[in-house]
Amino acid sequence: MKDPQLIMSAPAQSSKARILIVDDEPAVRNLFSLILSDHYDCTLAGSAEEAIELLTDEFFDLVVSDINMSGMSGIELISAVVAASPDTVVMVISAGQDINSPIEAIRRGAFDYIRKPIEIDQVEMAVERAVGHSRLLVSKRRHEQELEDLVEQRAQKLRYLAYHDTVTGLPNRTFFEEHLAKQLSGRSNVAVLFVSVDRFEGLRAALGHSFSDRILKEVGERLRDVLPQGSVTAKYESDEYALLVQPVSDKDSGEMAAVIERVFESFNEPIVLDDYEIQISISIGISRSAADGTD
Repeated sequence: MKDPQLIMSAPAQSSKARILIVDDEPAVRNLFSLILSDHYDCTLAGSAEEAIELLTDEFFDLVVSDINMSGMSGIELISAVVAASPDTVVMVISAGQDINSPIEAIRRGAFDYIRKPIEIDQVEMAVERAVGHSRLLVSKRRHEQELEDLVEQRAQKLRYLAYHDTVTGLPNRTFFEEHLAKQLSGRSNVAVLFVSVDRFEGLRAALGHSFSDRILKEVGERLRDVLPQGSVTAKYESDEYALLVQPVSDKDSGEMAAVIERVFESFNEPIVLDDYEIQISISIGISRSAADGTD
């Protein structure tokens, strides 16, 4: 896996493509710059090593490199470019009679090659093709990244919906039962409170689904706010909540009595929705885990 710090991302496309011209002969570098600078933003490098330094900090659409240079060769440079900037296209310059080196360059990942002696029309057409290919790569990679992001977002949403109630945003029955099973398998000392809203169906019939959903959300928030840290509040059924409270002392039943009292007290005040004050009551059932049981 490539070091993400070394991979240069392509910026938004500008009016001029950026070309890095690499050759250890100043005359050749300057000639290419002269040919291309009217239409492209050209940067010159006198060696493959200098080119690699530039590529670690900047993005170039195209690298045009001589194959035969002192120090690192143009063939070796290709792999470095692919590693540092996968959206950058590489094109090499080779001696006119040498066909083996261009073939090896293309095998290593070069897009095309230019033969010496240089012909201006050939250079312009080859560079235009290479820049077009680079822009296509950038567009394709961005499209793939957008698709990956979209898939991940949908996967996250599905995971969320699988374990959460859409009305209250609380964990749902599936989450609660799986979490409880893990706690019991580890022999955790826990208590489960089962809370239901009294006469909720009558409230729903009188107030409608919109108001009743807001009541359910408020109930869930009040339950969550009064429980000890580390507890779980879940929406279990239509008007029922399951609460997992831990740790619970084996010896002190007063601890749970205090929790239940806080739960009841949290509904002393009415629920205020718009201009309505709605007084509700709840019923609670409780079960504590046994020291010799796992369910």
